[in-house]
Amino acid sequence: MTRRGLGEPLPVHDLADRYAKWHAEKVYEWEAGRPTYRLTSPDGSVRYVKLTPSTGRLHDEALRTRWALSWVRVPEVVEFGSDGDHDWLMTASLSGVDASTHPLRSSDPVALVTAFAQGLRFFHDTVPVDECPFWFPLSGESTDLVVCHGDYVLPNAFLTGDVVTGYIDLGDLCVADRWLDLAVALRSLEQPYNLGPGYADVFLAAYGVSLDSARAARWLSLYDAAFS
Repeated sequence: MTRRGLGEPLPVHDLADRYAKWHAEKVYEWEAGRPTYRLTSPDGSVRYVKLTPSTGRLHDEALRTRWALSWVRVPEVVEFGSDGDHDWLMTASLSGVDASTHPLRSSDPVALVTAFAQGLRFFHDTVPVDECPFWFPLSGESTDLVVCHGDYVLPNAFLTGDVVTGYIDLGDLCVADRWLDLAVALRSLEQPYNLGPGYADVFLAAYGVSLDSARAARWLSLYDAAFS
């Protein structure tokens, strides 16, 4: 997994030409061929551009991010496009520190997990189901529908101090059972490259829900089938 680089050229000629005076740095690449670059202008302005093979998925993310901006703090979409080989999504910088790199991770992980859970609860309580045009793509009956973030993992929650104040990577935002997000968040927490096991009770208490293992397993399976 490549996560850091300095001064790497953008592989899309159109972007490379238009942003020739900006410094490009690859800052994230969880999956090969799907990097994210930070672009810094001569005056210090910062933008981020995600690149993927041309599938249309980033177009979906742009639409969802622009829609969510009316209710929660998400990055402003600057542009999105395609050259036939690559799709790209460019956004303005979002202030804050992502939960996977926040100082609380080492100094007070319980406080970090609490903030992470409360950030998800705020998202679910704030974004209105009846105005959301995006629905989970598979059949999954539920009487407890919310607008789900769709990929609520530690790196996608941004904190200011000890409060989640921003959200990124909303390409899978959709109306679904709240356990879609809860199950994904719990799985993210227990990964060895995040906090590891032992924080589920803290997370669920801070969110305000009791563990429902059957619903968690069902919606995690549906999530993996739909988005993996």
